[in-house]
Amino acid sequence: MKKMIIAIIIAVTLLIAGIVATVLIINTPSIVMAPTVTSAFSDFMKRDDIKQIQDVLENGSVEFDVLDEESGTDVSGKFYFGLDDSKLMGENIDFKRGDISLSGNFYVSKNLCY
Repeated sequence: MKKMIIAIIIAVTLLIAGIVATVLIINTPSIVMAPTVTSAFSDFMKRDDIKQIQDVLENGSVEFDVLDEESGTDVSGKFYFGLDDSKLMGENIDFKRGDISLSGNFYVSKNLCY
């Protein structure tokens, strides 16, 4: 009878130790952090204001004209994003600063650049 009671005590002790070890492992930062960050990022990407930016970067364009009066620098042009896979195109890019003036177009992809 004493052996049976000792066996039950050992089994319950091992069970409690296993539960404590499992709880400690599950609550470690490396286990908790990954799902938390993933969930926060996926929720962030569902926002309407972020969705508009994502749509432009996936399949859209941005036209810009920036003037820095202090340094006399003027940059303008248009970027096209998401032209198929990993492609970027710049059109009518103009850079002016003092007597220096550069202009041109460019196209960059995985296999081609001009």
